Amino acid sequence: MLIAVSANNSNVDSPFEPRFGRAAGFVIFNSETGENRFVDNSANAQVAGGAGLQTAQLLADQGVNVAISGTFGPKAEQALQAGRIEMVTADSGTVRELSDNYVAEFGGSGRPVADLKRSPNNLSRFGGGCRRMGGTGRGMGMAGGGRGMGSGGRGMGGGGRGMGGGQY
Repeated sequence: MLIAVSANNSNVDSPFEPRFGRAAGFVIFNSETGENRFVDNSANAQVAGGAGLQTAQLLADQGVNVAISGTFGPKAEQALQAGRIEMVTADSGTVRELSDNYVAEFGGSGRPVADLKRSPNNLSRFGGGCRRMGGTGRGMGMAGGGRGMGSGGRGMGGGGRGMGGGQY
């Protein structure tokens, strides 16, 4: 499993960068081999608009399974969902701590951990697997849903963002 943590540089012992799209880069950890590499995101961080969308594409191109950052904008969320990349929010910590904590708390297999909202290690995961939408997509939500529960649109029982079954 490849876990990307937003960072300002390649030093894994530096504090993580809480802004997803504006991060200078990402340290990508391979949970199976223990290796890591830095992927530069400075070009996307400097664009006037759409930084999150372009950054999500960068991570998808790298084959990332999990993205850990402080915040994800709505366009980044949508792009990460489409790329089937799990989103995890963090409050604080170094790049290495967040990656290690993710593996320790949630496992390196990518399987969901039920009903875990806040870990003691500053990572947030919601419902059926970190900001996951239904059984197919990903978003923010509780009990297996994405900002709601289910598999699409805005709403409870329908997935997507919010409470209902409709579309954006």
